[in-house]
Amino acid sequence: MGQDGALKTHDMVQETENRKMGMDDCGRLRSFDLNQEPECDRDTFIEESGGSIGGHEDEEADELVGAIGVDDVMKLTFDTEKEAGEFYNLYAKLSGFGIRKSNAKRDADGISRFRKWVCCCEGYRNEKWFNYEDRKREAKPITRTGCGACFRVKYDIESVKYVVTRFIMEHNHPLASATSVQHIRSHRKVSDAEYAQAKSLKLVGARICQIMKHFVIKAGGYSNVGFCIKDLYNRMDEERRKDIFNGDAEGALGFLAAKKDVDDMFFYKYHVDNEGRLTRLFWADSKSHADFSVFGDVLVFDTTYKTNKYHKPLVVLAGVNNHLNSTVFGCALLSDERIETYEWVLSTFVETMKGRKPVAVMTDRDSAMRRAIKNLLPDACHRLCSWHLYRNVQSNIRCEEFNNRLYNLMTRKCSTLEFEDRWARLVNECGVVENEWVKKLYRRRRLWAEAYLRGHFFTAWLRHTESKAVHTSENTKPVLTTILPELEGGAAEVFTRNVFFMLRKHLNRQGLLISEGWSEDGGSRTYYYSKYGGHEISWRVDYDRSMKKLICSCMKFESKGIPCAHMFRVMVVVGMNRIPEACISKRWIKGVYCTNNRMKAFVVDEQLTQMARYGTLKSSCNTMCYYASYMDDAFNNLQQMFDKHSVDLKEKWIDRGYGGDGFAMDSRVRNDRSRRTFGLLDPRVSRSKGDHKHAEAKKKRKCGHCRCEMQRLKEMVWLCMEVAAITTDRGHAQKDHQMHDCQGCVISTAVANSATALVNRRVKNNLGQTKNKNRTIN
Repeated sequence: MGQDGALKTHDMVQETENRKMGMDDCGRLRSFDLNQEPECDRDTFIEESGGSIGGHEDEEADELVGAIGVDDVMKLTFDTEKEAGEFYNLYAKLSGFGIRKSNAKRDADGISRFRKWVCCCEGYRNEKWFNYEDRKREAKPITRTGCGACFRVKYDIESVKYVVTRFIMEHNHPLASATSVQHIRSHRKVSDAEYAQAKSLKLVGARICQIMKHFVIKAGGYSNVGFCIKDLYNRMDEERRKDIFNGDAEGALGFLAAKKDVDDMFFYKYHVDNEGRLTRLFWADSKSHADFSVFGDVLVFDTTYKTNKYHKPLVVLAGVNNHLNSTVFGCALLSDERIETYEWVLSTFVETMKGRKPVAVMTDRDSAMRRAIKNLLPDACHRLCSWHLYRNVQSNIRCEEFNNRLYNLMTRKCSTLEFEDRWARLVNECGVVENEWVKKLYRRRRLWAEAYLRGHFFTAWLRHTESKAVHTSENTKPVLTTILPELEGGAAEVFTRNVFFMLRKHLNRQGLLISEGWSEDGGSRTYYYSKYGGHEISWRVDYDRSMKKLICSCMKFESKGIPCAHMFRVMVVVGMNRIPEACISKRWIKGVYCTNNRMKAFVVDEQLTQMARYGTLKSSCNTMCYYASYMDDAFNNLQQMFDKHSVDLKEKWIDRGYGGDGFAMDSRVRNDRSRRTFGLLDPRVSRSKGDHKHAEAKKKRKCGHCRCEMQRLKEMVWLCMEVAAITTDRGHAQKDHQMHDCQGCVISTAVANSATALVNRRVKNNLGQTKNKNRTIN
């Protein structure tokens, strides 16, 4: 067989393999000819092979492999070492064996001078593994048989090609069948297309085992997948490790630098210690800038622990948007929780937001964070999170009545005098007047009591999907349920849906108010109201008729940004059909982004664009593939079209610089990161206050009465049970067992009584069993 014949044979082998594997690699091997391009006419090949796609593929492969001789292979040439390896691996797969790389030699320029591939059964296992004495598990099966089959190429300087110098076809072991050849290591591979699909499933929360089941169902069984679950685990881990090949610190900064290239408003800043290790890292994107420009009046300063292997606290700077959804303004990873560290975060955050500062800040009870806010944001109103505070109350005060009454007092909208009176009664009735933790809580009452925080804007939030909330507010209308359709309908048109539901509660409550009279002073009028059935509390509403402005003494509008029931009552009395502009907070209205001229259009991530295109194309092909699967001719035509376009697209994919190992878009970002080095070392593992797992020493247990160190109560109970177990005399079992007291704190009586009761039950059971035996004998 001449050179053209060998080339045609290779192309026919490749076409058969592509057709069998469904074009998993989305392409074919390149030309191995030195002077001319090989002819690769799939239509001609299908006609020669009878046009069958699934009936006689194994017979065709055997015939083609059998037609290839040593002389045909020795005439082949390759442009690269990789092409030579792909050819021999393809030949091995069709023949029924696996390959692995053997010895090679490279020159000073890194050019491979020669490369040798051998059969996977080449060589023998070391004798020491046969004589292993302390074996914990079953030995691995023997796969080495000393097979001499090999394939060797050498770089020819004159032709600048790789030429074949050795090819041995004979094997000394049985070849694998077509159903088992896919389990050989060299033929198991997760292609780029399969990895792209696996990554998209991984992003939505699917586990690797679930992704593998998806591939199995799609392929029609494990035998048709082409790889095992371990290969999928390895490929996902390999791509992940490529992102951090220079270390976690370099990988993180490289990722942020790549984000900065595609997003002009993306901001990140980091700090290193004397050893060059990353200690602090802050970042915020363009959406964070846009959200803060509109909703930056309230800042939630939250710290989360145990989120990374370095145990660094993750600080999330968040807020509330006009749909009552949480929105993130920025994030930071810190090395410790000192005052200067939090000051660095706040100063960096203010720098990111062009000097704008929030009006109110909400945090937990961290003292360092509180002092940093006082130093950097002196004009901001600071408030403790009620959820964190209630959790601390439950853990420090074991009194359910006190906890419930304290929570009601915490959220009660009353005057400071009423708060002080209720607090005094609470601590006296619950008996916690001398409790140090309660005293400390009272000293900080201005940070958590609603009575002291009235008039300062704070708000709560709901955890809903923002896009769904936007769609609901803009494209649907709520059902009007009140007896004031004009006011209710006007509020539904202006406010977002979640805010409207909150506002409608106050609109319904206006009917429960009783008028206590009114007074007039010039152009303003003052109304006085009390709640039906509760005349001890009254509210005052000032109404400016010229400006149509309402001010209520409950300060609901100043605190939450929505009109209260008292203001709605005045609107009804005056005869308003719509809420006046002075009573509408701009942060709660629909389309607030459109009214903000400073907002810049969000930048779409390039990788997200690629993933969206991939999903769209894959979904578009589902309908076509479904109908074509019912007809033989449609299936063959569609398969040929896929093969042809896959080859063309892969060539363009490589020519345009997307090529490389792994996912295409990941490769471009990864190559961009590899050109940037920041000279940083990975951070050290931090010891944060929330890290209870790595505590230095376990606290010793103390007596619940005298607070002295004592023997554990569990050990004392077991000791009593041992005494009871060896006791056989009933009278002796009722004796009082003397136990070791805890430095005068007598606790042995209860334990001894428990042991005595246990012995009595055992003796009673033994007596009952003895009576039953005697009855049986008689």
